[in-house]
Amino acid sequence: MLRLLRPLREPERTPPPDTTHEDLDGKPRLLFWSPENPPQSFIRLDVPPGDRAKVVAALKAGQFPDYRYGGHADCRICVAALGSTDMLVCDMVYPEQAEHYLMVHNVWTPGCDELLRRLRARGS
Repeated sequence: MLRLLRPLREPERTPPPDTTHEDLDGKPRLLFWSPENPPQSFIRLDVPPGDRAKVVAALKAGQFPDYRYGGHADCRICVAALGSTDMLVCDMVYPEQAEHYLMVHNVWTPGCDELLRRLRARGS
């Protein structure tokens, strides 16, 4: 009689970072999603509120580029209408209104850690 053994615990699944791709100008991308890299993979409740607030404030104050897309993006979790352009902050590119994911759904990605590091380095 053959008996299959299960591992004592499931191997930890680490979601891929959200900053692996760069935009056309070579800037790191922050809070962009794909079917293989959905925002649900990055929900984190352990981020200190002050850190989350600092990143949210930076995203809200980002710079608009000189172009917009034809239409808006929808939240990949709750389907809320978001922005229609990419934004810039600390030399990183992110979708307009991406702070929605941090505030409403508690998303926090490796790119958020990098943005927080950049904000602290410049004294923000």
